[in-house]
Amino acid sequence: MDIQAIEISFTHHPLLEAFVIGKQPPITEITRLVVNAKVDGVVGFGQTTLANVWAGAELEDMQAYAIVLQQQVRTIMQAETPLGVYEAVTPQLLADSSLSNMVAKLICYAPFDLALWDAWGKKHGKHPCQMLASDARYADLFLLRPRRQVYVEYTLGGVSPLLGKSGLIATKLQNGYRIVKVKCVGNPEADFNRVMAVYAATNCQIWLDFNGAGNPEGVSQLCDALRACLRQGELLAVEQPFSTSEIFDPDVHGMSQYVPFFLDEKAVLPADIGQAKTRGYGGIVVKADKGGLSHLAEMVRVAKEHGMLVSAQDLTSHPWASLGIAAYLTDLHMGIVEMNQGQFLMTPEPVDIRNGAVDTSSLTGPGFYP
Repeated sequence: MDIQAIEISFTHHPLLEAFVIGKQPPITEITRLVVNAKVDGVVGFGQTTLANVWAGAELEDMQAYAIVLQQQVRTIMQAETPLGVYEAVTPQLLADSSLSNMVAKLICYAPFDLALWDAWGKKHGKHPCQMLASDARYADLFLLRPRRQVYVEYTLGGVSPLLGKSGLIATKLQNGYRIVKVKCVGNPEADFNRVMAVYAATNCQIWLDFNGAGNPEGVSQLCDALRACLRQGELLAVEQPFSTSEIFDPDVHGMSQYVPFFLDEKAVLPADIGQAKTRGYGGIVVKADKGGLSHLAEMVRVAKEHGMLVSAQDLTSHPWASLGIAAYLTDLHMGIVEMNQGQFLMTPEPVDIRNGAVDTSSLTGPGFYP
């Protein structure tokens, strides 16, 4: 694999509505890092969203680090596959102190990896996940052909309306969503009232996401109250309940015996997975935006070794990479993917959601995009 060119750019996108995560200020626009890679004469595309609320780093610092990564990838030039580039870059990611947050580093590296895989898949006339399925290390993690459809989880931001033309009710009726992720603010009473309002209005299954805003007493109180009111099996999961600084301190075995607890922001490196398992966590969140396909594959491999569930999501980025990965993952939790990009962007990418699902049978390559 001959890497002939790596070009980067930054694009800015206003959001249709403010998006609130945990106790962070509302997000009103996003900045994307876009990478174009030329490999053996074939051009591939990758992108990710740079945002402090997800990465824990300032936008300017991530933009500067993306330029550093561009130079590092350029110096590799030769590798067997994009996995080889990832393996060469990983030690530098771990050692480089110019950006201290590992999540931010992986987010910055993701579009480079995705662009390389997109070009590599186009060259060979296959979807990148099909190529990973032929690698002995990952053969049992990815399907050779995509599942026919993937259910989509609707994300309800902290200030997103339930009513009106852009509200959840209208969207559910139009697209038939079956699952709603509710962003929690860490106040048990307020979170309970919002969840029950969503449930009463939509009859959807509920996925809770605290983005680190919760505390053990409040999370336990909310889960107990919801289990008493919701039908059995309607509360699907609790995601990233505590901040990344304290995530392994509270043992969640008692709380997670009725509903699986997932790690998102703290599920950064493979070593985190085993530690999470010992503390009672039952699953991890993987995203194309966190390290690209190569890092995702390694996280899924280790999660499988520990018997952990895998949830596929995105970071308000282009949907096709996330959709494709979800379509090919052998053990995708409940066959669902979170795609929160379309509902928040002024000009959403064309993803046709019908009866709460996306037809993924056409995602056979070449590359990530149909």
